[in-house]
Amino acid sequence: LPRGAGAGNVGWGVGALGRRWGSVVGREVASGGMDGNPARGLVLAVGSDNPGSGCRCCGADPARVGGLGVGLAAGDHEEGVFTVAKHFPGLGAADLDTHLALPRIPPGDESRHLEPFAVAIAGGIPAVMTAHLIHEGLDPDAPATASRTVVDEVLRGRLGFAGVAMTDALEMGAVGEHPIEARVEAAVRAGHDVLCLCHGREAMLRARRHLDAIGAGEDAMVSARLAELPRLRGAGGPIDGA
Repeated sequence: LPRGAGAGNVGWGVGALGRRWGSVVGREVASGGMDGNPARGLVLAVGSDNPGSGCRCCGADPARVGGLGVGLAAGDHEEGVFTVAKHFPGLGAADLDTHLALPRIPPGDESRHLEPFAVAIAGGIPAVMTAHLIHEGLDPDAPATASRTVVDEVLRGRLGFAGVAMTDALEMGAVGEHPIEARVEAAVRAGHDVLCLCHGREAMLRARRHLDAIGAGEDAMVSARLAELPRLRGAGGPIDGA
């Protein structure tokens, strides 16, 4: 199997190839006891100085990268695994590694970075992960993981996404200057359905206590979107990857 780098440039998202690739990986994910694949990157290759995701960029053509995402999602779906497309609204132009620091991308090229996600959403992708970066042309004041503008107005409004929105890991260095309570609250208020925490029990417990304290987790719309995931991971559903 190819690595992500350049896969979209050579037609892996066209026809059955992307679907077969997705099926192989989806089978491995399922065999490990997971029902979701949070690692389907739809990142454009726009430069050589991206330290965090350069090797995971899937090509320079937005339509092909989006098509690759649809094919991979269809393969996951065949194996009973739902797909999460990331890193919205596009990490390809970042010059800092979000595991360590917060990138800021100047305005001017937002539509190109959004296009792979638009293609994947039209193809039925069930979940999208936001990134810890500031796209100044979308929201100059907050990273996507804390931006209601990015999640509600761009992802859901402009692109018409009705599925599950989740954050990248909230323990990452890009947002590390804030206490975990502030990070999870900002993510919830931005409109996310799922918050990703995966590096430390204490942080998870603090996050849970704070979410309970502010009454998060009681939104009927969020509950309805999460309830759809079991259906979206079964074979024969809405993913259009033929």
